[in-house]
Amino acid sequence: MHPRHMQTLAELAGEPDGVADWDEEQDIASTRLLLTSNGGMVNYCVSPDVKSAELAIVFEGDIDPVHYGTALDRLLMRRLER
Repeated sequence: MHPRHMQTLAELAGEPDGVADWDEEQDIASTRLLLTSNGGMVNYCVSPDVKSAELAIVFEGDIDPVHYGTALDRLLMRRLER
């Protein structure tokens, strides 16, 4: 059980028990991706299924595990480029 304001990717999609098509195709279940930030079409998630120093970036159904530092650099640079 997690705090009320935190959601998994499955809960965000309105399917708290898991997104059927997602869970069949991806290595990490939608119920095991906890949202830390929503950047519009890009979701930044943590999961027990990625390394401890990594963040799972979810974009258009693809999961890209990236080191926290790299992900933060990308996010900050994107904000500056606007």
